[in-house]
Amino acid sequence: MSWEERLAEFRARLRAVVRKRLMADVPLGSFLRGGLDSSLITALIREDRTKMHTFSVATEDGADRDYAQHVAGLLGTTHHEYLLKPVEIWEALPADFITCFKQSL
Repeated sequence: MSWEERLAEFRARLRAVVRKRLMADVPLGSFLRGGLDSSLITALIREDRTKMHTFSVATEDGADRDYAQHVAGLLGTTHHEYLLKPVEIWEALPADFITCFKQSL
C-alpha cells in the first residue's frame, strides 16, 4: 500500500471506531487535554455532533489547560474545566502511599 492508501485506511478505521462508541441515547462529551490523541478523537466526535461538551482537569499554570481551551475553541465545543489544586492531589492519595513517599525522602 502507498502512504496515501495507508493514511486513508487509518482515517477510515479510526472514524469507524469513534462512531461505534457514539451510539447512545444520552448526550456525550469528551475529555480534552489538548494533546494529539484527545484532540483527534474530539474532532472526530464533533463531525457527528452539532453540540458538544468537552471537559478537562488541569493545574492553573499547566500548559495542557491552554491547549485544551485552544482546541475547544477551534472545534466550537462548550468547554468545562476543573482547576486542580496541588493539595487536592495529596488529599486524593492513599495514606500508605504518602507514608512510603515520605520515607523515601
